[in-house]
Amino acid sequence: MKKVSIIFILFSLCMANADVSPQILLMEDSFTQSKRSVQRLPEYFPSRTSIAEVGDVRSILGTAGKNIWVGSNGNTIAVMYGPPSAPYDPNQPFDGVWICCSTDRGAYWNNYGAVSTLLPLRRIYPGVDGYEDTHGYLCYFTWQENPLGYILNLGCVIVDYVPIPPHFPIPPTILPNDVCPWMLCPAVNPDDNMHAMITAWSYLLDGNRANYCWHTTNGGNTWSDPIQVTPPVDQTLGGAGHFRWGTGGYGFFTYHDSLGGVEYPYYVESTDYGYTWSVPATLPAITSTQFWWHEFDCEVINDKPFAVHNDLDASGVMQLFYPDPDDPGSPGAWNWTALDIDSVGSETFAYQGTTWTTTVIQYPSVAFNPDFDAILVSYKASYEITPPPPGWTDGNYLAGIVSIDSGRTWYPTRPLSGPLLQTVGGPIETAHRLVTTNDTTYCYSTWTDADYGFIGNQYFELGIVQTIDASIFGPGYGIEEYNNDPVSIPLNLHVFPTVVCNACCVSFNMPKQGEGSLKLFDATGRLVKTIYTGYLKSGFHNLDVTTSELPNGVYMIVLDSETSQETAKIIKMH
Repeated sequence: MKKVSIIFILFSLCMANADVSPQILLMEDSFTQSKRSVQRLPEYFPSRTSIAEVGDVRSILGTAGKNIWVGSNGNTIAVMYGPPSAPYDPNQPFDGVWICCSTDRGAYWNNYGAVSTLLPLRRIYPGVDGYEDTHGYLCYFTWQENPLGYILNLGCVIVDYVPIPPHFPIPPTILPNDVCPWMLCPAVNPDDNMHAMITAWSYLLDGNRANYCWHTTNGGNTWSDPIQVTPPVDQTLGGAGHFRWGTGGYGFFTYHDSLGGVEYPYYVESTDYGYTWSVPATLPAITSTQFWWHEFDCEVINDKPFAVHNDLDASGVMQLFYPDPDDPGSPGAWNWTALDIDSVGSETFAYQGTTWTTTVIQYPSVAFNPDFDAILVSYKASYEITPPPPGWTDGNYLAGIVSIDSGRTWYPTRPLSGPLLQTVGGPIETAHRLVTTNDTTYCYSTWTDADYGFIGNQYFELGIVQTIDASIFGPGYGIEEYNNDPVSIPLNLHVFPTVVCNACCVSFNMPKQGEGSLKLFDATGRLVKTIYTGYLKSGFHNLDVTTSELPNGVYMIVLDSETSQETAKIIKMH
């Protein structure tokens, strides 16, 4: 059988306290910062940003891998995309694979690429997942390299990232023992930032239609041989699945297969960090007619699995499966609850003289805030409001249902986006993490208006999670309990002067005492020197920084605290 190589690259986002080793340099000829302009679209919502032009809907499509990740500070975001091939070929629509990151909550984006080894490409099916600690982020970016419809490579780049630009170490290459993997799903172990797992479906060529996984326990330097996760899956259903970690070795993997000739949502579990897997079991589907490979998601919330599957048949409903909050059971013996999301989200609601009519459509995602017990199931939906607010347009939006009591009760949300500019059913994905800042809970999503064989744009959407009945959940909810939330507290970093010769003064405010660091990087992202690292008292600080020894050029000063990170630019001129 044909050997297939997989390249993995680990991306470390905003690791301001991590020295960049001088040997970690690769792909300098093939990897350049994008010159694409990234613009706000204020004519819709200030939360929307156009990330890039993409060659096809498959720049996002495929929920095996989630194509958006957000760090716990709420500022650091990462996505992937494929720009249009040139000249454009609808059968090979992508001119490589690009990585796109924001460190200011999506206001502006840095585009890096191309990181693929083959181009043009037919499919990408990307996935992103990361691990965060106090000082930095480690992200795995995976994609499928498919020039002519048959898989040749799967890729994932290992990059050390300080503000700009990233540096590449030499990517390890492994042979997945002929399983011909498709649709990777990366997941980082929350117990161990060096342990990650990638799942994929063995499909086409010499594939056997089973799902497999690979492990790294050293941050991507080496990878295990493939471990079988599921038996062979009915290929007409698109058998790739989605995997999420819990803690203490628990993992949950959900996918679709047939049962007695009928499509059904399945799952398997692991309690030993993904090295052995349970016998496949079915989820208690409410309707089961037409489950599709891009119509599901899962997450492990407080070590309990949540899985959402959408039955696209006219008689089907979107369904959420999770253990009974009051009597959950345990791995292998969960007491499942099956929630008909349509029954909650497709209704007419009245609030303060306004009538809201909402209809659930497709593209479900599961997100949660681990510090706030807020669980969101997002999806594409249609809205009609009477009377309409100024500027309101009835149509399709990102929407959802939210629970703030572990799933005992659910409430429909107001729109989580501006109007979706989709003439077709372009996919939407919401990051697994919700972030609460200053008593407002945000969800982070990416979507495209591209179609199969047609160029479009990929967008980022920052949505505010608020129930239609605003008294239940929304901005300002829980002020007394969360007014000391450490997420994204401003540090007020300032540098004077910004054009320097021999020295400059750096001032900042520490909202509370704790560990911190102040470091200087050059324009390539190389650490030039550590100005200070250690304990900092709360309050304002002023530090003199000597710059006389620096060559002329642009430099970034990065302030890192236990809760936030800020950067400032200086220009050295003799």
